[in-house]
Amino acid sequence: MTEDRTTDLSHIDGSFVIARNSAFTYKNKAVDIRQIGRDLGVRYVLEGSVRRSGYLMRVNAQAYVQGAAAPGAKAQPGGHRGG
Repeated sequence: MTEDRTTDLSHIDGSFVIARNSAFTYKNKAVDIRQIGRDLGVRYVLEGSVRRSGYLMRVNAQAYVQGAAAPGAKAQPGGHRGG
């Protein structure tokens, strides 16, 4: 799932996406979002989770700009549903 979303994000013109392996360095660790941005040399950090229940999938995402939550960054329901 993470690899697919990373690939999707990399197709956005002008975006710079860190490799999945670099992102997984922080999995299940209590690290400040600002520190992650500094460590990786990025301006934006996206974090989130995916939950499945039967045929339904819930995706939660939060985007951070230089450590502060980006305005309007919360994911909205009704996005693309894969088959």
